[in-house]
Amino acid sequence: MEIESNPVKSPEPRFVRLVAAFCALLGLVWLILYGLWLSFPSLRPGHEQIYDLKLELASRGAIFERNAPIRVVMFGDSRVLAGFDPDLFDELSGGEVQSYNLGLPNSSDFLDVLEGMVASGSSPTHALLVSPWASRRETSAWNLIQNDQEIISKLFPFRYFPRDLAQFLVRSYQHGGVLSYYDYMQQQVDSARRDRGYFFIEHMSHFPNDRLPKDFRLESESPDRVLVRPYQLSGNAYMRVRELSDRHGIQFIVVPLYHREGQYAPPRPNEKQRQMLEPHGISLKGPDYWIYPNAFFSDPTHANREGAAHYTQQLWNTVGPLLLESAGSETPGKSP
Repeated sequence: MEIESNPVKSPEPRFVRLVAAFCALLGLVWLILYGLWLSFPSLRPGHEQIYDLKLELASRGAIFERNAPIRVVMFGDSRVLAGFDPDLFDELSGGEVQSYNLGLPNSSDFLDVLEGMVASGSSPTHALLVSPWASRRETSAWNLIQNDQEIISKLFPFRYFPRDLAQFLVRSYQHGGVLSYYDYMQQQVDSARRDRGYFFIEHMSHFPNDRLPKDFRLESESPDRVLVRPYQLSGNAYMRVRELSDRHGIQFIVVPLYHREGQYAPPRPNEKQRQMLEPHGISLKGPDYWIYPNAFFSDPTHANREGAAHYTQQLWNTVGPLLLESAGSETPGKSP
């Protein structure tokens, strides 16, 4: 008796087809979201657009418009973004200086940006710092694999697009509709481009005339706490600073930041830090920070336009003579 065999068909071809179809669908969704993210950049929050604008200009050597004898970049976070006015700073220099505000929202790292400027052939002569350099973990292949956030950021740069779109649509009702608000967001980025990195953070201002009330206070304030900036004179970040200084002639100057009255205690004398940094070719000018009245702030953290003008004037009075001395010039008279 002959028994017929019915071999069981292998499920592999069907499985492969399903996997291929899934990958194709996933790739199509990725392309659509990536295309939408690129096509409508003004849907993203303004601080992200300004961040990208500055990085893009720095990477292609478009920070400085002319080859001025003194080229200054100022680094810091959003407080520098809203506090340093390059137009006023250059005016106070009598035309000897061309400056740029490289304050980056939610970031105070500067070494990658500065090295990118040098590589693009648009190196500054001076770099103003409000916070010290800091070493960070080396980005080896193994460290990158272990960094989930970094991997997600690289693979899905559009991951916040649905959230940004929803926020944009909600806010557009307060700005005359979708098209009007989209134009408004583009104008905000154009303003930062025109003002060479300076940007008044309007959307966080909720008081009349963009000025905090005189009696404004927060429970989180620490009026008895003194902020002290630590300096690392070894490690990877320090060596990068020294290389930029020694090989490319960039002079680093540590300058004060600003805080509200009552937010922190007045700064301590920092003469020891000044003497410690001087042999390393790094200048420290002024105290660690200045204390300003509430009237100079549009929100609890950022300067309004009046505060930015005052801060820029005080910065010039503090570092201007050193800048002009490096070019063999005399200090122009101070403006009132």
